[in-house]
Amino acid sequence: MNKLYSYVLICAMIIMSSCDSDNTSVTPAAGNIDLSLGTDTNCSSSHSNVGATGSFSTLDHGVSGTLTVIDDCTVQITGFNYDGGGPQVYFYAGSDGNYQNSNAFRFSKLLTGTSFSNDTITLVIPSTKSLDDFDSLSVWCVDFNANFGDIDFVP
Repeated sequence: MNKLYSYVLICAMIIMSSCDSDNTSVTPAAGNIDLSLGTDTNCSSSHSNVGATGSFSTLDHGVSGTLTVIDDCTVQITGFNYDGGGPQVYFYAGSDGNYQNSNAFRFSKLLTGTSFSNDTITLVIPSTKSLDDFDSLSVWCVDFNANFGDIDFVP
């Protein structure tokens, strides 16, 4: 029975981690890695959160790094670490550390299966959102509603 359970669990994990074009993972390369869902890179710097910075909590899978709000539509994470484990893992944006309510939203391409070590990640806010729509960011596992590490960045 244990072998059957293990086989079913492995098959389920493979199926759950299958990706369509919106969920493609990336292979880190030297330099700045763009995992953005958004495309607007012509942004002002008028929002009060521009310049806000902070460090990710490390809750699971070795997540760490420092986030800086670059301009009205871009955040950058430096020194980012994540072991690539967990199914359906993305950067997720929320308010007051809540990544499960209807206001929370996916902020990046799929992170699952990609290991990051001291990388720099640039994220452009999705076009339907703004800095007013969130004040925290998480490395979030959708399948298990699990926070692997997060940051509140309100100045």
